[in-house]
Amino acid sequence: MKKMKIFALMLLAGVAMFSSCKKDETLAPAEISVTNNKTSYTIYFSTAADSTILFNVTVAAEAKIETFKIQKTVGSTTTNWGSPAAYSGETSYTYNFSNAFAETETYPQTFKFTVTDKDGNEASISVTINKSTPASGNPIYTFSPTPLGAQNAAEGSFFASVAGTGTVYSQSQAAANAANIYITYGVIGTTPTIMSLPERGNNGFTAVTGGPTVYYKLSSITPAEFDAMTNDLGFANITASTTPKVDVSAGNVYEFVNGSKKGLIKVTAITAGTSGTMTMVVKVQQ
Repeated sequence: MKKMKIFALMLLAGVAMFSSCKKDETLAPAEISVTNNKTSYTIYFSTAADSTILFNVTVAAEAKIETFKIQKTVGSTTTNWGSPAAYSGETSYTYNFSNAFAETETYPQTFKFTVTDKDGNEASISVTINKSTPASGNPIYTFSPTPLGAQNAAEGSFFASVAGTGTVYSQSQAAANAANIYITYGVIGTTPTIMSLPERGNNGFTAVTGGPTVYYKLSSITPAEFDAMTNDLGFANITASTTPKVDVSAGNVYEFVNGSKKGLIKVTAITAGTSGTMTMVVKVQQ
């Protein structure tokens, strides 16, 4: 009988300890982020036409999402804005932010996204839209070169986008022109990729000595905005990444930076495979 009582007490103690641990368990607080973690935009209006900004607001909440609100502030006035839906009870949620901004509106404008999870934890992020209307920008080069070939293609893989040349070079020509080559093309595995000249040797390609290290990333600039650029006013929003290569697909615009030199690449077509090609248009500061 005495042993049974001792066992019962031990069992009760274990249940109490388990309940206490379970009660004290906490989940990670909610998190919120935006595409590329970019929280400030400057719009350069050359006409009175609207300029549209599109990015995603991503929420993660282990304790599940309780509320998600958006507020817009213009000057000293803050109002509720937007109508997110279907987030309640989810542990992850993406809200597609898209808004057209007119030159005649008041700036800056700030959009604040706030999420609360079921444990009462709150997280928020703000994005500010500024306006700039300088009289004119600096000139740019615009190139529509012959397609760049992947590593097994007959076409050259190397493009010089400085000093107004806009020339495509083959493997045998690349070393002699390395200083001017900002863009090279190849397929890594099955993925079409743009990379800097020094980066090729790190990815299984035949290395070429010399050449600048250029950094690339997907741009928030749309193909239509790219087409409309006749100077470098819109280049102000281009910021350097830390990656000397980027996966590419047709229909997207990509940014590249080498020191103080900035440029944009619009990929218009890709034929698949290591014998395929990539067609592009390049705009770069003079």
